[in-house]
Amino acid sequence: MSSNAKRRAATSCSQSALRRPEHNGMIVRTVLPTSPVGVEYSLTPLGRSFSGAVRGHVYEMGSRERG
Repeated sequence: MSSNAKRRAATSCSQSALRRPEHNGMIVRTVLPTSPVGVEYSLTPLGRSFSGAVRGHVYEMGSRERG
């Protein structure tokens, strides 16, 4: 999936919201030499280590919404 497609899919996630996890070493930002310039984000090993906890939290939130 291209970074533009990802950006459209995650409209509520702004670049400024990604700065803290990038600073904390959880994600890596790669600027792509395309025209227009593209940006790709990926999880670092540290970021991947949190994926289970995040999935569990999202599942819980969904369960509460469904009642």
